[in-house]
Amino acid sequence: MAKEMLSEVQLRNALAMVAGADPNGCFFVANEINNSDIAISAAFGAIGSAIVAAENSGKPQAHLINYTAYGIYFVPIYFQKKTGYVLAPEQNFFIPHQEIESVAVVGSGWKFYEIRIKTANGRKFRFNTVRKKKNEAYHAANVSRFREIYAADSKKAERKGKITSAVVAVFFLLILVGVIVLAVTSDDTDTPQADAPQGGTAQTQSYMADGTRVPLEFCRIDSTFDILLPTTFTDLSEAEFAATFPDSVGLAVADTDRTVYVVVRAWNAGEMQVDADALKAEYTQNGEVLSAKAETRNGLQFAEVKAVESDGTYIHTAEFEADGAFYSVSFIADSTARTAWENASDMILHSITL
Repeated sequence: MAKEMLSEVQLRNALAMVAGADPNGCFFVANEINNSDIAISAAFGAIGSAIVAAENSGKPQAHLINYTAYGIYFVPIYFQKKTGYVLAPEQNFFIPHQEIESVAVVGSGWKFYEIRIKTANGRKFRFNTVRKKKNEAYHAANVSRFREIYAADSKKAERKGKITSAVVAVFFLLILVGVIVLAVTSDDTDTPQADAPQGGTAQTQSYMADGTRVPLEFCRIDSTFDILLPTTFTDLSEAEFAATFPDSVGLAVADTDRTVYVVVRAWNAGEMQVDADALKAEYTQNGEVLSAKAETRNGLQFAEVKAVESDGTYIHTAEFEADGAFYSVSFIADSTARTAWENASDMILHSITL
């Protein structure tokens, strides 16, 4: 059976094999976002070429990042079907502090940090890491410490990001408020099929929650896709969104009690991929995954996961690409609202249509 987790002992042992690395230093695991073999080879010469040669069978799934007094070490981590995750300390590469121009650790969703490294010669590296890993306290402590070490660069990047986020959030909110199409009443059923709008006409549906019928109607998001949303839900202001979903960019609507949310986030598609296995792995670290699947629906390829977090919060997330953007739509119900609202998640997320 493939081993899908690496222990702290394994990580320390791998670092102990790398000359100059500190097994007791600040280390954590991060996924690669956009670090090309060409960039590594050009930046690190013979070492980079060796890495490229060693990766003919596939790129690393992640790296062990280790901050030391001399610089930052990177140890590739591969996934093999039979043995699971394995470290490759002999393929490590190293960036001395004097060759680093900036390192920013900024929020990327409420559970993740994006790490952006820029060298003096202009090379750029991007990684993504979870803030916390279940049963791995060292990870959260070291990620927090790494962020503190580069606090100045991180805050500068976040200030720049907030300006962009504000513009994007206002744009999304204006669309959500101003582009709600006309509705017609649907048949009175408890669990109606969420049909997509046809010919430019919105179709109203409804959902029975705790004995109360809640109307839903199609809204157009980012001039790109339509989704059913409860008409009784209200938009979160920019300030409320930031407080509820810190370090995240997008828009959200919620019920009056703020126990149920529909959250939309968007990124430039870039190197991001619709990957059900990767999405499942993210949610497995913070709770129980109920189901995960990849599915083509309404002309779109979806990665979809249903999960329950440790505090009882129910989350149903769908990811997809459209018009050069990567979208993540999440239906979230806290433990007090899950029974009444859980069945609405399929209706809402399965209504997403270009």
